[in-house]
Amino acid sequence: MALHLDGILGHLAAASKAVFGKQTFESRLLTQKATFLLKALGYPEANFSYGSHLRGVYSPALAREYYAWPELEPELQPELANDARITLAVQGIELGSFGLEAATSMLQVLSKNPGMPSNALLDHIAMIKPHVRGEIDKAWAYLCRVQLVVPDGSGWRTIRPV
Repeated sequence: MALHLDGILGHLAAASKAVFGKQTFESRLLTQKATFLLKALGYPEANFSYGSHLRGVYSPALAREYYAWPELEPELQPELANDARITLAVQGIELGSFGLEAATSMLQVLSKNPGMPSNALLDHIAMIKPHVRGEIDKAWAYLCRVQLVVPDGSGWRTIRPV
């Protein structure tokens, strides 16, 4: 059985107790950021184009898709039961809204600027998103720990384009 993004997010909702979908502004923000994280983790079902937005990464195509979904129910998918990427995504969700915003923004900036030194990246995120400043170190530690970013010469890069 082929997986679809709403099924993956439903599984992630069951695993993380997060709320995804179109119900509230916060659930829409979380859906955008979590889907971007799923893309970074290698889920082809999350392959949307993203731009930058005041509150984080944003994909108009993804928004059109989730507005067409019925209510998104948390439901574990047997195909994902042993997928380690789900555990990594749950850890990203556990950063909280601002932490996840910091992490996905870092991924987006590094994807466009491979080789950027970490201090320049963290300073840039603090400058463009001062409201996440308190979460930057925790978000950076998460990205390094789960190896979504890796050293690249004197700087860093994402493990895959996002």
